[in-house]
Amino acid sequence: MADKRALEEVQLQREKAALQRAQDRIALRYREEREQRAAETRDSDAQTDSTTMPKSVRELPRSAGPQGGGEPSAEAHSAPAN
Repeated sequence: MADKRALEEVQLQREKAALQRAQDRIALRYREEREQRAAETRDSDAQTDSTTMPKSVRELPRSAGPQGGGEPSAEAHSAPAN
């Protein structure tokens, strides 16, 4: 009985060690890829082509949509509310 428990404990320790190595390997790869992408972004001096950007970003501020005046419209005050 004690042998079986000892074997299970050894197996559990091996699995924990293997899991830890796998997690470390994945974390290292993630960090390397992330650093590489950050370096590519920093090194890139090219500007994004405006045709690939969304319309809301391409247009200058306040250039789209209705351009209301400073006064309320006459239609808003033409008749009493029902």
